[in-house]
Amino acid sequence: QAYDAGLSSLAGLSLSAGDVLYATGADTLARLAKGTAYQSLRMNSGATAIEYGEPPLGVGQTWQNVSGSRAAATSYQNTTGRSIMVAIVNIQSIQYGIQVSSDNSTWITVGLTGLTGTLTAGTTFIVPSGWYYKQNGTTVYIWAELR
Repeated sequence: QAYDAGLSSLAGLSLSAGDVLYATGADTLARLAKGTAYQSLRMNSGATAIEYGEPPLGVGQTWQNVSGSRAAATSYQNTTGRSIMVAIVNIQSIQYGIQVSSDNSTWITVGLTGLTGTLTAGTTFIVPSGWYYKQNGTTVYIWAELR
């Protein structure tokens, strides 16, 4: 093949094992260094290049019983660097709101726990990385997190 702009672009790249090549324009190639375990490829927000993103929920994560380290009416921040799933069950005769917040100030109710008639009610919800979450009320029966 004749030496052209595409080959010139490729010749200018320094590659390592696991790298991904992608086109940034006609006859222009770029290198994306390999990501970390469980990451997935996605298009960036400007739809101009590929990038690695957080793994899908549940991949490389395990359920953990955190009941002993969680208290009702207390906010917690998801500092894991990725989304988590939270499951809360309460056996009180009062329903308590489950809330999430991006700023620990403005809260959105995403579920309820407690008793509804003769049924124990619980809820599961996803907390994005960096967000805050809490159960309003006075007690917690079960609190587990997929993290």
